[in-house]
Amino acid sequence: MKRMIFLISLLLLAQHLFAQEEKLRVAVFDPTSSGAAIDEGSKVAVRELVSSTFVNTGKYNIVERSLIEKVMKEQEFSNSGVVDDTQATEIGKLAGAHKVVISVISQVGGRNMLSIKVIDVKTATIDQQKTKIVHANDLLDAVEPLTLELLGMPVIVKPPTSPNSGTVKEKTPDVKPVVPSPPNTASEGDIVLYFAGFSSNKNLVARIFVDGTLVGNGTLSQGFSVSFPESRAGIYKVRIEWSSIGTKTYDLDTRVKKRFEFEYVRGGFGYEFRLKK
Repeated sequence: MKRMIFLISLLLLAQHLFAQEEKLRVAVFDPTSSGAAIDEGSKVAVRELVSSTFVNTGKYNIVERSLIEKVMKEQEFSNSGVVDDTQATEIGKLAGAHKVVISVISQVGGRNMLSIKVIDVKTATIDQQKTKIVHANDLLDAVEPLTLELLGMPVIVKPPTSPNSGTVKEKTPDVKPVVPSPPNTASEGDIVLYFAGFSSNKNLVARIFVDGTLVGNGTLSQGFSVSFPESRAGIYKVRIEWSSIGTKTYDLDTRVKKRFEFEYVRGGFGYEFRLKK
């Protein structure tokens, strides 16, 4: 019996070590910036948020920062930690990484463009890249959702820290089906899409796309709204995808109004979103 327990423990340990070895090794670098410079604290925060998101998927091992710095020192790269794509690929290869992750933050006025890309060190080609424009105050809140989107993982949108960020604003859920009060009128230059809560559908997640770009999501156990800046006056194509049910597309004319309210009602083929007149 003792021998059998020992053999089973040995097998489980071997499986664990094999699983660990199967994970891709990823080297995450400090973000570079263009336009207005970002402070060192923000750089570290962005790097750590990206790293933790990769780790929490359970599919990746992160190369220790100390090893990256050691390679950079030995190869006489810049001590600032800021490297270009070619240098990052070479450093990642020397550190034993399969992939390197590079982020770029471009600041223009009160907005940031955050770009995250994954480069294969063997082929030196970009595997995936995602970009999002956010309000300056919402930069850190955007890192994890954008990284999850990059990895093809479900995105949980956190409440924004600024009123015009273009992210989801969730309401407190209720124990009974209710229609929460609509949000305030759209800020100047913004379009608001409002979705009333329906608490009997706690696990139903809706994703909202405008002209093919994901602008936010939320669950129907909570009322939520999505705002995005209007770049032109005219008709926007809004697509709503909700889990386990399907997809529906609407043409919204922003020359008529700036706020559109949707309700979740029973239609001819079951429950569906309906645009209120």
